Amino acid sequence: VGSAAAASVRQGVLTVVHADTKPGVAKPDETLYYLRSGRTAIRLQFANAPSFRPGQQITVRGTLQGNDLAVQSARVSGPAVGQTTTGAHSVLIMMIYWTTPDSMTPTQAVSQVGTTDNAWYLGTSYNQLSLSATATPWMAIPDSTQGGTTCNLYQILADSEAAATANGYSPSSYDHEMIYIPIGTPGCNVWPGQGWWNG
Repeated sequence: VGSAAAASVRQGVLTVVHADTKPGVAKPDETLYYLRSGRTAIRLQFANAPSFRPGQQITVRGTLQGNDLAVQSARVSGPAVGQTTTGAHSVLIMMIYWTTPDSMTPTQAVSQVGTTDNAWYLGTSYNQLSLSATATPWMAIPDSTQGGTTCNLYQILADSEAAATANGYSPSSYDHEMIYIPIGTPGCNVWPGQGWWNG
């Protein structure tokens, strides 16, 4: 039985997530909106795409059901949170699973991001942006997909950060966090990737 809808006013930073659909899957690419406060987030359901820029601090009013808020009104409540887009950026790759790991290894993940992707970013930024990578070992986290029916990005992020911390890593000390989920994992096998930006 689902939880009853309740009126709610929330404040936080608008985060926009773009989800690419796999070729051959009858599902369009999606743009998802979240209101993030610290390490928690709720998904915002707008009737129309909002005009706020990613990273904008906003206050929203609407109807909350579960972790989704149907937005009735929204306003700016503070300055936008900017992101640094030049310099050397560190990336923590958190390799997680709740079913079974695939054949990817931490060494391969580091090579992909720290070598292949780094070369692309260096080339397209005229050597203004570079990436260095660190990968965790495979880490088991709880299954939050409700039987493979959903892919709750922020719950997976929170569980991944907790697992990484328990394994001796400090996610907050990196510029970026990347989550690697085994190919074909139920609930998260529609998109080849999701990425969010705050500015």
